[in-house]
Amino acid sequence: MSTPAMRATTYLMWCGALAFAIYILMVIVERAVVFHEAYTSWQSKVQEEAWLLLQCGDPQFYSNLRQHTDLCETVHKNSRKSALLTALSAVAANTFLCGDQQCISIFYKLVDVLGWKLFALAAAVCALSPYVMWTLHVMLRPRAFGMRPQYRDRFIAPHYEPLDDLEHRQLRRRTFTAISDA
Repeated sequence: MSTPAMRATTYLMWCGALAFAIYILMVIVERAVVFHEAYTSWQSKVQEEAWLLLQCGDPQFYSNLRQHTDLCETVHKNSRKSALLTALSAVAANTFLCGDQQCISIFYKLVDVLGWKLFALAAAVCALSPYVMWTLHVMLRPRAFGMRPQYRDRFIAPHYEPLDDLEHRQLRRRTFTAISDA
């Protein structure tokens, strides 16, 4: 039998997994679109340069170009390149960790929108994090072997009770027998 909390947790877990799967599917579809666009544009470019490639084979045409001989070399290079590899290269060049844009550009946009508020928030987090971490450390410290907090805070001290000798000995005995059994 499961409790309502367990059912809710399971439901939330499956919703999260479904959302993640939809996100991955969207990324794959987007990359497929980028691949298709790059592939078709490369094929059309090569088809458009086919006439120029034929003309570059003619010595008369090649000698008339004189200063633009690098044009024929570029056309020859483009005709030898694979459209598939060029499209895959375009997909790799346009794939970023933060989606369609580079993460640094998103950060710059956030700084433009938030301005000094972002800096103030970061300063506040840096200033308050040691206090929060110390408070959590003191609150969550284990009481094994009769450990008592060295620094008692007025909010935390009432929650700690000193161990009497009997509790201390029982705790030690249970711990040592568990270690010796292993």
